[in-house]
Amino acid sequence: MAEKVPTESDFMEFEKRLYRHIDNLFINSDNGIQRKWLKSKDVRKLLGNISAGKLQEMRIKGEISYSKISGLILYDYDDIVKVLDSLKVK
Repeated sequence: MAEKVPTESDFMEFEKRLYRHIDNLFINSDNGIQRKWLKSKDVRKLLGNISAGKLQEMRIKGEISYSKISGLILYDYDDIVKVLDSLKVK
């Protein structure tokens, strides 16, 4: 059986597929399944379409937890639900 040596285009195609897969892990899909990790735009929607500045202020004040991976800020869906629960009016 002959071995195939990967070409540059093979690696580029692999990179595209990998990025699509990673992106699917972090965003809400159209089929209604909630993802574990959310991007800032998704969190802003969940919190009532707040501004990017308000979300940044919440991070700075420690009101909302997040993870940062080389400039990409991600939020755990469960933590966002906890924030919403803490803001409930009784």
